[in-house]
Amino acid sequence: MRLTRPDGADGVDAHPAHPSRLPVLGTVSAHVMVQVAGEHGVPQDRCLEGTGIAPAVLEDARATIRLEQELALARNVMRELAHIPALGLVMASRYRLSVYGVLGWGMLCSPSVRDALAFAFRYLDLTYSCCGITPEEGDGELRVGISNGRLPADVRGFFAERSLSATIRLLGDLISGDGWLVGVEIAGPRPPHAGLYEDTFGVKVSFGGSRHAVRIDPDVLSEPMPLANRPMLDMIEDQCRQLLAQRRALLTLPDVLREHVLRRLPVLPSMGSAAAELGMSERTLRRRLAEEGSSFSAIVTDARRALAEELLLQGVPSLQVARQVGFAGPAAFTHAFKRWTGSSPREFAGR
Repeated sequence: MRLTRPDGADGVDAHPAHPSRLPVLGTVSAHVMVQVAGEHGVPQDRCLEGTGIAPAVLEDARATIRLEQELALARNVMRELAHIPALGLVMASRYRLSVYGVLGWGMLCSPSVRDALAFAFRYLDLTYSCCGITPEEGDGELRVGISNGRLPADVRGFFAERSLSATIRLLGDLISGDGWLVGVEIAGPRPPHAGLYEDTFGVKVSFGGSRHAVRIDPDVLSEPMPLANRPMLDMIEDQCRQLLAQRRALLTLPDVLREHVLRRLPVLPSMGSAAAELGMSERTLRRRLAEEGSSFSAIVTDARRALAEELLLQGVPSLQVARQVGFAGPAAFTHAFKRWTGSSPREFAGR
């Protein structure tokens, strides 16, 4: 059994070519974080302090925020609710299919569970996950991996935990009956509150892997969706395309260039090729980047580092990572990675 990749091709890559999530998000996840914090006595202004998010934005489901604003909000909430174990599970308990708006309706109108998941992966940037989410089929099961390598270390655990639990809740709304969830994998050592995971998910949870993952019985993929409606699905897909285009229009110049670099790795693009794609001269591109406090070389370095971290945390061998981020050999990659992160690829992957 095969799922369709987000690019529409048949099959699933075990390791995505790059962390493809847009740095522009809807506001529902921010609203949930503030709401949960408020239920524990944390005032809204303490949650929003230093985020640049206006209170009115949280009430507008059509509004968007930047990834860095979501991260700043998460740090505030994590600080205020540090006494609550497995905080990501608490946040994800508010996520049901309805919070995904038009994307959720598209899944409901799909012909089968397989089609619903393919639809979700096609428009993953319309979800509220800050993590990469990758489906992998094989060995008699479907495995959905959660990767968080592009996120700062202090929030990786929270967002991976939230994405894992939200994914399971979403699947539970799509799939009828019990027994479809085969197992759950949690990256890192077994924590003192490990029992919370098994109580929440109702299946065996294993610890110590390279990343979080959900294991699903592939037989459920052929189940028909009870509300399947092809004409409605076509209309909803048009709406999803429009929403995605609107969010892409909000990308900054560094955002666009970072995507340009990631699409071309392992080949390192030149500033000339980037300028040509954007329809401007190198001089104009250099000037506009300087106005935004950035440079082309800094963007290339950031993209290579982010991709390397993402792949290492997925368990991809260091030699393969070196090639995928444009290094001729492991020695040069190790030297650069130590300069970027302060640790070797092996040390980083073992965290």
